[in-house]
Amino acid sequence: VDNFNKGLEDLPFDGTALEKAEMQAKALNFDYSLGARVSSSLEDFFIGGAKNVASIAGQGFLHLAKAITQNPVSDLKLDKMISSMEQNITNYNVRIAEEREATIPPPLMADDIEGASGTFRYIGEALADNSPSILTTFLPLGAAVAGGLRVAGATAKGIGMKAALQAQKRYAMFAMRSSQAIFFTGESGGKYGEIQVAEDKAIKALPEMQERYKNMVVGENGITQEDKNQLADEIADNKRMSSYGFVNKAFTSFGYGATAALAETLGSLKIVTGGANLAKNYGKVVAKKAAYESMGKYRMQLAKTYIKGMSPLITKAAPSEVMEEGITQIGHNSFDIIALGEDKSMFEGLDKDFLLKTAITSFAIGGPTTMQGTVNLLKNEVRTKQEVDANKLKVNELLNIEARKQPGKPLSKLDQQRKTELITDLA
Repeated sequence: VDNFNKGLEDLPFDGTALEKAEMQAKALNFDYSLGARVSSSLEDFFIGGAKNVASIAGQGFLHLAKAITQNPVSDLKLDKMISSMEQNITNYNVRIAEEREATIPPPLMADDIEGASGTFRYIGEALADNSPSILTTFLPLGAAVAGGLRVAGATAKGIGMKAALQAQKRYAMFAMRSSQAIFFTGESGGKYGEIQVAEDKAIKALPEMQERYKNMVVGENGITQEDKNQLADEIADNKRMSSYGFVNKAFTSFGYGATAALAETLGSLKIVTGGANLAKNYGKVVAKKAAYESMGKYRMQLAKTYIKGMSPLITKAAPSEVMEEGITQIGHNSFDIIALGEDKSMFEGLDKDFLLKTAITSFAIGGPTTMQGTVNLLKNEVRTKQEVDANKLKVNELLNIEARKQPGKPLSKLDQQRKTELITDLA
């Protein structure tokens, strides 16, 4: 709030106190809680995405029916149905956008961060805005846990291992495909909603802009030719945005979704599903037993294991997430340029805030998985050390049994049985 009010003080309001009062009133109406930001993001991604994709599918079906029937009477009915469906989804998207604009404050930028509270706020907003992606990414992890529990149960009981492994594989495949579908739907629907809102604003703004352009006279009231040219460019942009065809909208929206789903599969989803392999990669225990005879070496190995376990968070998770989101952003910009004719750079949006917020998200996505993998590694080291200690005790017990043996006489039945057990365990 303080940053927002400070920005108000720096803005020129042409001496109009009313405009400043309106801006301050708007700021007071904002809900600055991260919970509200999370709720808005989840609604936009999951509910809004599903509704928009359903509308695209419905309109596509009606357009296909129109192309097949080629009947003037039925075409008129189909056109009305398509128009009604499009207007309904536009109304929904405009309402959601207006509610968000009225209640959710603009995100804090890196250059506006002040002190520790500003830093925590920046991190919180980054996580809140990306909460749908974070939740969706952990779907495969949940399936991996469920599959692992089933395999563990089968191992404990000694039965049904093949069925448990097959179920684990099915869980993983279902979760991966579900995550891909969610990303595709959320991103596709989000882009379609964005297009519909921009189109609605452009249609409403055009009449006033055209009237203003018609009345502009260079040289009067300080108006320059540059001002008139700028307004002409804005009118051209609004005409373009208000004249998108259904194919352009659908192609761009689905392109957004496909790009995001592919990038997430190669990035975040791979990081999470690969987390279960951490323990296996470092789980070789045979060579460590000799080293664990020394407590100093054991402590050193624990430290090395912790570093090995956590290092993927820096060396793998963050770079992968930045690359994934970078590819997604470039792909999205490409669809805007090619399908929608937008005048923008292919690298637009790849700025300091993009890198920082992507890194923050990568820690949220990779952190729990990496930590769990590290815990598994440390447990593995502890189990190995415990095994070394247990072997020492068994060797001592075996020596004691041999010491009790009297010359020329066999061991007692109990000692012989225990000796056999010890030798078997130490083999």
